[in-house]
Amino acid sequence: MNTGIKEIFKSDVARLCFDYEYGLAYLSWEGTLTLEKYKAPFLFMINDFKPEVTGIMSDLRRQSVVGPEMRQWLQNEATPKAIERGLKFFYVVSDANVFKQYYVQTVFRRLGVDGVERKIFSDYDKCEQAIQAKIKSYKPEYAN
Repeated sequence: MNTGIKEIFKSDVARLCFDYEYGLAYLSWEGTLTLEKYKAPFLFMINDFKPEVTGIMSDLRRQSVVGPEMRQWLQNEATPKAIERGLKFFYVVSDANVFKQYYVQTVFRRLGVDGVERKIFSDYDKCEQAIQAKIKSYKPEYAN
């Protein structure tokens, strides 16, 4: 992450930082989720945060299992609204936990239908490198 990143939301289960220069949200999770706690950072980005969020990097390595109600809400309500607001890509860092892999794949199927680029990484640094490459593809001045 570069130095232009600021924390914009924090709860006991989520931390959301934003890179104002490139429109990137970095979302990290930790602990046990309820539906309301899960929704909070997404609703903040959709309803309260004014800059366009072009991309999201979500770190799920310390996140508890996401239940079907949470997944369905993300797919059916939050994702379409995020796309309307300019979301272009969604990258995830996740461990090999079979439940998390199912959750990510299910959500990504929805994103793929809507034209949002999505990728899963097991390594944080490789995800960050992919984000830097993605930024260069739509902001060539960043390469300098």
